[in-house]
Amino acid sequence: MTVAVLEAGPGLTYDRLVEWDAALSDLTAGIAGPLFNRPEPRETFADFVRGLLADVSRKNSWQLADHLGHRNPGRLEWLLNGAAWDDDVLRDRVRDYVGEHLG
Repeated sequence: MTVAVLEAGPGLTYDRLVEWDAALSDLTAGIAGPLFNRPEPRETFADFVRGLLADVSRKNSWQLADHLGHRNPGRLEWLLNGAAWDDDVLRDRVRDYVGEHLG
């Protein structure tokens, strides 16, 4: 999984934001791919990560769902409480990414 680490700064442009969006999509797809068998939890995982990175004052399921445009927090809560995934695999994927890209 290769995702470029992009830097913010005075040169922030629309094109840079599009690059960041694509990089985040690649990252979440790379992490979620081996975690979930179905596309729905992969999409919800990507939404959840975007919500956590967003400028939302409180990071609870209702506020994240509202920010993401979900009608209610059901999908996010299901991801965290009901979806079958291996937390060790998630930890290892995130650790590998951090080691490779952030040192």
